[in-house]
Amino acid sequence: MEKLVSIIIPTYNSADFIADTLASVQQQTYPNWECIIVDDGGTDNTVEVIKPILDSDSRFSFHKRPNSHKKGLPGTRNYGISI
Repeated sequence: MEKLVSIIIPTYNSADFIADTLASVQQQTYPNWECIIVDDGGTDNTVEVIKPILDSDSRFSFHKRPNSHKKGLPGTRNYGISI
């Protein structure tokens, strides 16, 4: 049985390149993965950009970092790990 690999992608105002990032994840040859996208409070249209990907591939999930985790890359990654 193959193990599930969790990919955690922190994001903050990354609408300009997040679609390319997620497409790269989809092109991996190992099939048993999940991709947890964690927003760190960005104000751009990242959610709108990734919505078609979220709707078409259930291996992707999107979450917003709660205030219980510190703002910034470490807090965002730690929240992703907790999921």
